[in-house]
Amino acid sequence: MAMAAHVAELRNLNCLKLALRVEISVEKTEYIAGSNGVLFKPPSAITDSLDTHLVPLVFEEATRVQSTAPINVELHFHLLEISHT
Repeated sequence: MAMAAHVAELRNLNCLKLALRVEISVEKTEYIAGSNGVLFKPPSAITDSLDTHLVPLVFEEATRVQSTAPINVELHFHLLEISHT
């Protein structure tokens, strides 16, 4: 949902392949996101939206971490164009 409002902007920027990496550990909890080998840098509408929607979820999960080993999750998304005929 965080990225849904930015699909047109992402398409205009040719950001059709997106990546999101989240690290949750006892020492730190963070995420990075980007496209085409370039990180999305704040401040921008995209990073603001990720901060609003993603950060609460990541921190909620961080409170549940029982292991001392970090948890790393990397997600890849592809924007597809679907035409209705």
